[in-house]
Amino acid sequence: MKRNLFLYLRQNLELKFKGFIYKLICTNNFVRILYLYIKFNSLNHNLTFNEKPTLAVVWQDRFNFVKQNLKKNKKFNYLLFPRIVLNVGFNYFLEDYNKSIFDLPLGEYCLDFYRSNRFQNQRNLYIKYCISIINFLKRKYNITSFLIPKLNDPWSIDLIKAINISGIKLVIDDREGTNTPQRLKVVPERLRNLDIKFDLLTTQSYMHKDLFVRAGFPEDKIIVNGSIQSDYWKKRVLWKNLEQIDKRLNPNLIKILFFAFGERTYMNFYYENEIRTWSLLSKDLNDVFLEILERFEGQIQIIYKFSDKLIRDKSNDFERFKQKSQKFIDNEYLLLIGGSTFSYDLMRNSDIIVGFQTSGMIEAMNTDRPILYTAWGDLYDSIKETLLPINTKGCVIECSSKKDFYNKISDCINDRLSNLNPPTFSKEARLDLVSKYFSNSDGYVAERLTNLISEIIN
Repeated sequence: MKRNLFLYLRQNLELKFKGFIYKLICTNNFVRILYLYIKFNSLNHNLTFNEKPTLAVVWQDRFNFVKQNLKKNKKFNYLLFPRIVLNVGFNYFLEDYNKSIFDLPLGEYCLDFYRSNRFQNQRNLYIKYCISIINFLKRKYNITSFLIPKLNDPWSIDLIKAINISGIKLVIDDREGTNTPQRLKVVPERLRNLDIKFDLLTTQSYMHKDLFVRAGFPEDKIIVNGSIQSDYWKKRVLWKNLEQIDKRLNPNLIKILFFAFGERTYMNFYYENEIRTWSLLSKDLNDVFLEILERFEGQIQIIYKFSDKLIRDKSNDFERFKQKSQKFIDNEYLLLIGGSTFSYDLMRNSDIIVGFQTSGMIEAMNTDRPILYTAWGDLYDSIKETLLPINTKGCVIECSSKKDFYNKISDCINDRLSNLNPPTFSKEARLDLVSKYFSNSDGYVAERLTNLISEIIN
């Protein structure tokens, strides 16, 4: 009881202190300049800045794939721009908005609410905050351009407005490349009249580009370049072994990678009047995992993988599952792994891959592993034609019920234990599906992006 009270008080004090610091940074110009100086200097002290123009890279981990190319180029400098600097202003000025969406388990929020009159004054203050950062970077680092990872997030649309006002060039390498038919139908209208400009928008596929063209953005400024992460599959120098990925991964156990998902994964706000969720499907999968862990205890290791959007990926059943599987967690037969661990390394080092609706299931088709697609229930039967076509013939082992999933994953484990060949799949069908969602996966996506940026800057 005392421990819980201590933790509660500590968390509240930390939140209040953080809020106080954020307020100081946002409202006091001297404190803000000092904060920016310390933050950017600590992150970029190893980089060289000269008279050449500088590109500010609003950082996301996937930009690690382009970092070496940026470093090698001779035409411009680059600066690491941490998202926390933007978050300070967004969390302070848009506090009301953040509270309003706190409990929503959505992966992509509808911009209509954010763009409503309710938040206009707060948004204007956030835009002014962003402009003050840009002006600081202009003076100190000769910033002439930005590279950002997302077009249509609340934080990014107003950062873009600040960049436009400041007369800075802008390249967007949009990360949200996996479009379902329903997303392609609903989202473009939501993006109309954003009143933002960019010099270049690079997309991961032609379907990805189509979304922005339908939304009214200038087609001549949108280029299908591919996904910079896809360079991983062509460049072994990027590959990590088990110990480098996570010391808990056991080379002597059969590894089963599972992509966790939440109540409304790939539904978001796209199905306006639909109240059904994936909760029953998620519970079925967790029940099977518990049975499999019991049956094959000491022979398998299940990797329960979340993305960096933990709230989105956690189902209501997760805490029950976690509690019931505690002994397997303690013995490291069940690993709960978050977004900081790169999924591609796990895909390549796993023996069996399991999942539902996620781009990771398509990306896993770069391997020769058996992939179990777990999809059933009334909701799935109702909307399956509007979801990602992961069950394309020849690509996966389709599991159509709880019992079917149990039998098929058991068969895959037994095949592996007996050193039998896994079920066959069509390499051509997998590559075709990968190419549809991740175009130009030739190992040179990051290099092309750097060259495109150089053309814009110069």
